[in-house]
Amino acid sequence: MVTLTIKGRDYRCMLDSGARYSTINTPQPPSRNTVPVIGFSGQSDEWPLSIRVPCKWKSLCFDQSFLVSTACPINLVGRDILCSQNIIMQMTKGCITVTFPDGTQQRCATPHSYGHQLLQAEVQQTLNDEAEVWWGRVEDYDRTVLHETVRRWGPWFKVLHPTEPPADPPHCTMNYSLSHDENYDTLWSGLEFESEVHGHPAVKVREIYVGKQGVAAAVELTSELQVLYALQETSAPHITLLIQSGGEAKNMGPMVKAGVDATDWVPTQNVNLHYSQANDMYRIAHTSEVKPIPEKHLLSRTHGRENTDHENTQLMLVDFPDTFWTKGGADVGLIPMAPVVIELKTGTVPIYRPQYPLREEQIAGIEKTIEGLLQAGVLERTESPWNTPINPVPKPGKPDYRMVHDLRLVNKVVVPTHYDTPNPYTMLNAIGPDKRWFTCIDLANAFFCVPLAVRSRQMFAFTYKGRQYTYTRLPQGYVDSPS
Repeated sequence: MVTLTIKGRDYRCMLDSGARYSTINTPQPPSRNTVPVIGFSGQSDEWPLSIRVPCKWKSLCFDQSFLVSTACPINLVGRDILCSQNIIMQMTKGCITVTFPDGTQQRCATPHSYGHQLLQAEVQQTLNDEAEVWWGRVEDYDRTVLHETVRRWGPWFKVLHPTEPPADPPHCTMNYSLSHDENYDTLWSGLEFESEVHGHPAVKVREIYVGKQGVAAAVELTSELQVLYALQETSAPHITLLIQSGGEAKNMGPMVKAGVDATDWVPTQNVNLHYSQANDMYRIAHTSEVKPIPEKHLLSRTHGRENTDHENTQLMLVDFPDTFWTKGGADVGLIPMAPVVIELKTGTVPIYRPQYPLREEQIAGIEKTIEGLLQAGVLERTESPWNTPINPVPKPGKPDYRMVHDLRLVNKVVVPTHYDTPNPYTMLNAIGPDKRWFTCIDLANAFFCVPLAVRSRQMFAFTYKGRQYTYTRLPQGYVDSPS
């Protein structure tokens, strides 16, 4: 038994190298994914897969998804953790020795019970939100010639393009799949076995390519590894060294492929440096060797491509009319509906409050706003017995001003509709803990889209530069158009 800390809480777990997934029998935040399993009873079932949660085991800190089921009598540490964290298990009579990557060891007693629940995948998993990634992690990267070369060229990289280290350790990605690939998994397991028995074979590292997307080194795979490389259509074997600041690791494979295929390389003043004008890319002469350790990881499907739109984004946007998008601060829509009629309380007489003097910067600060709303048809000139003052206020960090219309006196004499405005706190509390994706839509000038009846416009008159204007749409600050 070992102690695994999950989200700050300690759990006693049994090591089970026969279990594909680590399992916990207490509730965890669920993802939308489930895994078909066959329990000890032989009955099929589907267990939920949790979201990735922070874990700590001795000196190891990592994020991990767990199968969650109260039916499992004991928490299990399965192959997913044992393999991804490079745990070595040595089994002897009455004892299992666990060796961690830093060399520390933990001795565990073998279970005395002969029965425990076995789990296996029944058929293809349903992994909608996660991807399976197979890669060869560079062994002892900090001691390699490649690392030393990158260190020497580092100052030039910083001058050329803003870059940052990738989130993952240096590795060569061999395959990426959004669904379980049983056939590839079988081949990969064979590679892992061969590496454990005979050691990790070295591969050659060739030229280092430097582009706007980042810095990466091309890899010359052995014939055995080349058979397992499944990304040749869009990528070339490579090790990502740096990525563009704010960029994505997924762009590095196509960049290296373009560099390998380029034929317009020309020498520079540095004999080790060539330039491709067609790709706006540099190539650094380099030859060394590294040993890739075969690993398989279950990662978020957006891992390494966090800033990329869905591949069907442009097709989906075609369905939206151009009028859906605002083209400027005064560009507003118009809802096809009957104009709103505002009722006044019995006995109401027109309210006239003269405009108090404004500073020159206030007058100039809303001039473009007034002109834009006039052109958009939101404002119109008028002569009205009603008048209430405006008070432009500066926008934070901007030279412009926001026009604020003081309609408090008008709001006191109208009959409100008492529409219920949704409480954002209530709405947010209704969102379950399993929700991970949120969309924020800014409805630009929302109430300016609502037409106002002609007979209800006079009460919203105001004065600007000695002229009266009023609204043809619901004004901001009115009791039934709250912000």
